[in-house]
Amino acid sequence: MLTPNPDEVASVHRIALADIERADAFDCTAIPENTRRVIRFRLAGQQIHAPTVAIIYQFSEVLAGRDTRVGELEQPVFAWK
Repeated sequence: MLTPNPDEVASVHRIALADIERADAFDCTAIPENTRRVIRFRLAGQQIHAPTVAIIYQFSEVLAGRDTRVGELEQPVFAWK
């Protein structure tokens, strides 16, 4: 059983490979604080954000046979703490 640290983790999810391979699983949005894209992942009606989603996205790219970097992606402002 997973026991997340409540100071660091809001929730824990098991994500099926089929969920990260969906064509509409990931999207990006803009924020006024930065010109870099903010990546998001939609799962069961919730949005998961970077940095977590950057790792999930990069893994999905590996599954698709692509060598993709995520260093140019931004986190949402609430994650800047």
